[in-house]
Parts: sequence; structure tokens; C-alpha cells
Amino acid sequence: MKKFIVLLLVSQCAFSLFGQSEALDYYAGRFKRATSVGEQLNVLQAVSSENADESASFFADALKTLLWQIPDTRTLKEKTALEESLRIITDQISQQQYAEAAPDLWRVVERFSNPIIRSDALITLGAIGVTDYLPRIIRFLEQNTLYPTKPREDGERLAYGAITALGSLGDASAYMPVFAAANGWYSTWIKQYAEETLTKLAEDPSEELIKGINNTFYPYQTRYQALIALDESSASDELKSQGAQAALSEGWTHSPLTSREVVLIRKRAIAMLGKYGVPDEQTYTLLWRSYKHSYDIEEKFAVVSTLSQLGTDEAVKLLVSFIFEINENHRYGTLRDTDERLIRALIPALHETGSSEGDGVLKEITLVDWTSNIHELARQSITDSAK
Repeated sequence: MKKFIVLLLVSQCAFSLFGQSEALDYYAGRFKRATSVGEQLNVLQAVSSENADESASFFADALKTLLWQIPDTRTLKEKTALEESLRIITDQISQQQYAEAAPDLWRVVERFSNPIIRSDALITLGAIGVTDYLPRIIRFLEQNTLYPTKPREDGERLAYGAITALGSLGDASAYMPVFAAANGWYSTWIKQYAEETLTKLAEDPSEELIKGINNTFYPYQTRYQALIALDESSASDELKSQGAQAALSEGWTHSPLTSREVVLIRKRAIAMLGKYGVPDEQTYTLLWRSYKHSYDIEEKFAVVSTLSQLGTDEAVKLLVSFIFEINENHRYGTLRDTDERLIRALIPALHETGSSEGDGVLKEITLVDWTSNIHELARQSITDSAK
């Protein structure tokens, strides 16, 4: 403490007797000749206390020195001194918006192990607005979110730094990485902070959400949450429909196709297509696949409901083909366990479309040995659709 007070008095004299440039040159030399991290801290504190306008380059050079010869920090006192030294440096670089220091700030993120130091460097990168490092910060947050750290607190400090940096840079391309953090393994406070930061990144996030749904880097749970967010957003029906088709397509592209997360994303996508319509004919192929190949009976029911809501010629054709197949299964004694439940849903679904295209297959049902309830469903649908 005595050494710092003496150095502070010397600093005041130096800045008053000499110009800023000469005084900063003097302290730059003192910093480089320092024999301990504590002495370096004293120099940094002395210069920062003067609030010199031209001191940004001094602090940037001090950062280079620390990177060139990372101090020996065996004791808690030395570790604390290094943390404080780097905090002073990053604060000054941030306040003076010294963009030239960006490469060395990123080196701090890469080379140091202390999460507090690394987090401060990330925050400063965002504060000085150097967009060249945006992709690296995005990738850093994605990796941090994908692989939980031990101890947990270290990873959360790093996430906080990266999220803060991305919020400062305000680029829409950071939306999904921050969204993933808001739905990741972190504690509630980090998730809430990420959620708040999303508002700084995009007024209408629909396009970024669709990109996220299509991005295989993210786990299905994150993509499922992105689909829900798109469904609940103020985006146009057209964009929601595109996102739903993308999700359904992805749900049939990557294994395991029967995992809970994959089935959930397909069912949500199918329901959205019923609400918002289909973007193109490819959607019907995807709906057919969900009905024919899903092991989840609820997914099959979702397809039936969506086709009924759509009511298009293609939707009616699919409903008719599904009814025809089940009726043939019954005729030839190959009825499956779920077929009767499905036909009870399919007949009313076809009826709701108002189309008479299925009258033929409905008449066939009345000629096969179904229960009286199913016969009545078929007859009623024939009568109504023929009106």
C-alpha cells in the first residue's frame, strides 16, 4: 500500500510537470521493468487514477506485455492482483473505445484459464464494437452452451461475458446462439439474462429462428424451442408455415427418428401446418411419411387432423388413401392394433373437408364387417358429402 501511495504521488507530479505523452512513456517503462504482478498493478492504478485522455495505447501495450510474459501467480494475492490488473486494462480500453486492442483481447480469451479474466475480455470486445470478432464470439458461446463446464460457475461466467458482448454488438446473426443459451444448461439467472438480451438482437426474429430450426449444430431440444417461439411470434403465416415445413423435414432427416425430442418437433410442426397452410407440395410427402412411418399414434392423429383442416384436393386424396388401406386390411384379415382407432378419426376428418371424393371408399366400408358405429360414421359422411 505504501508503494502505491508513493507511486501515486509520483504520478501526480509526473503528469503535472511533464506532458501526458512523456508521463505515459515513463510509466510504460516502469510497467515493463516491474518484477511482480503486484508492482504492475500499482503502475496501472497510478495511471488510471489520472484519467489521461491519451492513455489507451499505454493500457493496450500493458496488455501486450502481460500476454508476452504471463505473470507467475502462485499465491491468492498474485492471482487477485492479475485479475485487478486486467480489469483496469479492459475498463480503460472499453471507456476509450480503443479498437486496436481487439486482437490482444481475443488472445486473453484464448490463453488465460481464469473465467473472470476471459469474461471481462469478451465484454470489452463487445463494448469497443469490433464486429470482426463477432463470428468468434458466436462460436465461443455455442461451444460453451453445448458442453457444460465443471465447475458450473466457470461456464456461466464465460456465458455472461459472451452474451454481454453479443448484446453490445447487436447483430441478428447472434440471435440463435443467445436463444440456445436461454434454453441451455445454465442457471436461471443466465437464462433470464440471455432472454433479455434477445430483444437487442432482432425485432422480428422469425428468419433467425427458421435458420436455427434448419441448423443441425443445435440439439433437437433447442430447435423444438425455436419452433415454439416461431409459432408464438407475430411472424406472418407464410413464415410460420415455412418454419413448420423445415422442422418436419428435419424431423425425418436425422436419427434417431423415434427419440422424444424428434417426435415432439414433428408433432408441433404438423399442427402448425394445419393452422398456417402448406408452403408447397413437398409438405404432403412429409405428412404422408409421418402417418405411414411414425411409431407414435398421436403423430398419426395429428396428420389426420391437419389434412382435414387443410381440405385441399391433395389432403383429401391422402385421407381417402389412408381409409382405403385400413379397409383393405380389414377385408384381408391383416388389421393392425391401431387401425380401428385411426379409421374412427379418418372418417370424420374426411367428412370435415366437405369433399365428396371419398364417397366411394366410404361405401366400401359399409360393405365390410366393421362395427355398427363405424358403419354409421361412414353412412353419415356419405349422406352429408352428397348434399
